[in-house]
Amino acid sequence: MSRSRREVCLFGWHPHRDEQSPGHLLELRDRERAEVLLQLGSLLFMALALSRKERRYAFAVLAGLTMAALAYTWEGADIYMGIFLVFAAVDMMINLRAGYSTKETTTTLLAAYGVALIAVSPFWNTEWMKYSFMGLAA
Repeated sequence: MSRSRREVCLFGWHPHRDEQSPGHLLELRDRERAEVLLQLGSLLFMALALSRKERRYAFAVLAGLTMAALAYTWEGADIYMGIFLVFAAVDMMINLRAGYSTKETTTTLLAAYGVALIAVSPFWNTEWMKYSFMGLAA
């Protein structure tokens, strides 16, 4: 394999090869464990960001970082990230119907997705990150 085609996978699993990637930083033998851990972490931080007003943006940044780490583990991670968007749409509809502001939900999700988009942008053009990046950018 030529040096120019060698790609870096930060969590030890590359979707197009069966062997370990040469540039892994965190060695996880099974990507499903990493997916569960990172999805639960992003869910936890997003729930804390939406429920705690005093540290809303700190938890939103942590949620964004765990969403970016999730995007680094699997090409289909944008499916998991779409769950937050479905929740946000339902929450905003309920709040608008009840006459409440949706500013907190909107700014929290924009902060989290903005951090995740910035964190995955260095590898946006690689074959293994293309779909997760497009899912975040959409």
